[in-house]
Amino acid sequence: MRHTRTHKMKLQSASIFLKLLLVFVIQSLVLFAVIVGFIRHVNRGDSERNRAILSKNILKYAKLLVREIGNPPRIEVAKSIADDLDLQIRIETEGIDWASDSKVPYSKEIFEWQKHPRQGLRIGDHHGKLYAIYPTQNGEIIFSSESQPLWRMRNDVVISVVAGLSIALLLSYLSARKIFRPIRALHEGMLKVAAGNFEHRVPIQSRDELGELASTFNDMSRQLQEMVAAKGQLLLDVSHELRSPITRMKMVLEFLDEGKYVSALRDDMNEMESLVSSLLENERLASMHGNLSISKLDLRTLVTEVASQFAGRAPGIQCPENTSSVMLDNERFRIVLRNLFENALKYSSHQSKPVEVSIENKRELTLLKIRDFGIGIPEKEKELVFEPFYRVDKSRVRLTGGFGLGLSLCRRIVQAHGGKIELYSEEGKGTTVVVELRTP
Repeated sequence: MRHTRTHKMKLQSASIFLKLLLVFVIQSLVLFAVIVGFIRHVNRGDSERNRAILSKNILKYAKLLVREIGNPPRIEVAKSIADDLDLQIRIETEGIDWASDSKVPYSKEIFEWQKHPRQGLRIGDHHGKLYAIYPTQNGEIIFSSESQPLWRMRNDVVISVVAGLSIALLLSYLSARKIFRPIRALHEGMLKVAAGNFEHRVPIQSRDELGELASTFNDMSRQLQEMVAAKGQLLLDVSHELRSPITRMKMVLEFLDEGKYVSALRDDMNEMESLVSSLLENERLASMHGNLSISKLDLRTLVTEVASQFAGRAPGIQCPENTSSVMLDNERFRIVLRNLFENALKYSSHQSKPVEVSIENKRELTLLKIRDFGIGIPEKEKELVFEPFYRVDKSRVRLTGGFGLGLSLCRRIVQAHGGKIELYSEEGKGTTVVVELRTP
């Protein structure tokens, strides 16, 4: 469940950033469309005025050039005019097909957009370049300037606009990343607090609203840390105070005549003493007072010794064949084994297979696996069973026993050894507990 919440938080964080980036892209595209539309509108108005002016000038200019070239056209004169005036000329008449440049198109290739019926002059363009087509007695003469075409100049403007918008978009993206950096730090901080690290503090990177949010988050983490510490200290103090009256009551019971009520009271006292011991051990491990006494142990020998305490309990425990040397606190790891064996036997039926214990070595790790073939644990409760006082059986009847502290204490002890404990289960088929320890 914790992993699911973490995954959802990551998705939400990513979606917000992507949405903001999408807004920047859409705004840039809209701005680009507006600028391009404005440039086209201006150019359209200018081009219409320019065309009217150009038509008059080109008509007079073309008449002079045609008169100079002569009729029939003289190629030498046309070539001299093209060189002197930086023009492109093509002559299409009977018996003559000449061009000053091979790039000059034929009249049929030119898109005509203006005509002068009286004088016969036609004006058009080819690939954005302006051409004048003047009729002669036996054909046509085409004129054009060697200067840069108007459409290329417009493309330069468009390229400049695109480049400017790209730079603006990149700067916006980098700014958004910088703005979102405190939020990303907050997200990481929430994940660590959700994992139980209440000592984590988020760096305050600004004095704006996000800085205030980070400061508030740090205050919340500090208060949670104090609350958890106060709860642990309270349990520790109460457990210490309860040990003395429980011991006195057990002593008084020893002087009473044996009977049904005395036996029931003795069982209750033993349960209370077990509960107090579990609470004390749990809180000691969570505090600085729970130092471990580590030594090198043979894991198979340790498992066999603890399993012998359950001899005669159905369906029995099948000890491992191989072994491994591990660095453990002998007494505390015996608590882990006793709790795991107790649970495995308790929730297995008399007809099921024996509880299987195996040891597996993987490089620097040793895996201790305890598998039963009992009733199993529901999928939604696999993670919850490691929480203190949580039990799958909500009735809490004496038949199923326990206070919901066994697995919580096991996880505390294993984590104190620098290891990890995981649970795999399927309803009706059994449960496997895997304890991961570091090999010395």
